[in-house]
Amino acid sequence: MSAITGYAPMVQSAVGGISREFDRAAKASAQVAQSALEFSSGDKVEVSPEAVSAAKAGDFAGTSGIEQPMVDLRVAKYTAVANMKVLETADQLAHELMGMVK
Repeated sequence: MSAITGYAPMVQSAVGGISREFDRAAKASAQVAQSALEFSSGDKVEVSPEAVSAAKAGDFAGTSGIEQPMVDLRVAKYTAVANMKVLETADQLAHELMGMVK
């Protein structure tokens, strides 16, 4: 019975974690876009209006360059994958429980 009561919190935790990591990835992407706007060189770079508006909407005080946002993107990716593995485990648990009930 404890496996059944633990199922819902496990799924909720994984879904919440995935949502947080998608938000982190969006923020990091906006920071990369902002850095691209601030980058000055002889080359002309065109940034989409969507990227510009996303970058302007973010709060990037104290950040410079794209190093930290790129790290944040990587961390968000792996954390989201880990949360997806939790969902996969919860699905396997549900199948096992259904098999026991039958």
